[in-house]
Amino acid sequence: MPKIFSRLLVVLAVGWTGSASSALLPPVTAGGLEWLQPLNFTGYTWSAINTVCNATTGSCNGSLGGNDLTGWTWASVDDINGLFNDYIGSMTMGPGPDRATGYSTDWLWTMVADGFRLTASDGETAIIRGRLRDSFDANNGYIGEMFWSYSLICCDYDYDIATSNTYLGKNTLGFRSDDPGAWFVRDTNASSVPISNTMALMGLALCALGFTGRQRALNT
Repeated sequence: MPKIFSRLLVVLAVGWTGSASSALLPPVTAGGLEWLQPLNFTGYTWSAINTVCNATTGSCNGSLGGNDLTGWTWASVDDINGLFNDYIGSMTMGPGPDRATGYSTDWLWTMVADGFRLTASDGETAIIRGRLRDSFDANNGYIGEMFWSYSLICCDYDYDIATSNTYLGKNTLGFRSDDPGAWFVRDTNASSVPISNTMALMGLALCALGFTGRQRALNT
């Protein structure tokens, strides 16, 4: 099957719900971090997210649309630049708001293969897009997006990766999604006990058992 048709089938299969759900989609681990799906949070303004997550530190405490975000961090421009750079394979994006464009890449589809869901598609275009905590005015924040399209004019694949204050990705027909999701991230090891600490505790326990056994032997 030609590559373009297989990709378009993926676009149609993934689909676009266009609204937040009370049941979160599975998070994705990428770049050593755990990411919530931007698709979970379409329909929320920057200000609405800011009522649950601190726009300065990114720390979240409370629920958004019935989804508990406590322990998650609302991603910054540099956070999402880091994620995109992991897929690009170089420090292309950042620091700060940035943009990269070109042709014939599979980065967005690698993200989809890793488990990220599209936030919008129309059969010729596909986008993963979400709001970031960094703001450029009192009620609006930057957008992090990875965009892919197939141009009927130039017959090539076009990509547009951006962290900006506007929606940059669009195809020759002018398609856009004006309802992005939002990016949330956390350290995959945040809730785990470090192995070194575990081994130390086991060592102390074994020493204590050995000492107890010796004392019993001396008392008999």
